[in-house]
Amino acid sequence: MEHVLFQRSDGSFDLILWIEKSAYDAEAHTMTPISPESVQLTVESKFRASRVVTIDGDGSVESRNLPEATPSLAMTVGDRPSILRIVPR
Repeated sequence: MEHVLFQRSDGSFDLILWIEKSAYDAEAHTMTPISPESVQLTVESKFRASRVVTIDGDGSVESRNLPEATPSLAMTVGDRPSILRIVPR
């Protein structure tokens, strides 16, 4: 699993997670599905996870806000970016 963390000018962070594997089998000349992985994330007490954004294979975006008291989050990560917004409390 790959990740990158960006700090925003408002003091929040975007944590982007994805699985870096080729979905194309060059020998068989076929697409191969990438199995998603489950991950448990916990943020420091001075922060909270506020929103998760996922990007589907067709480019559509799904965003969901998280409850105010979300110190820990279980999420499934695939080969498309998943973005977790982390904000100060």
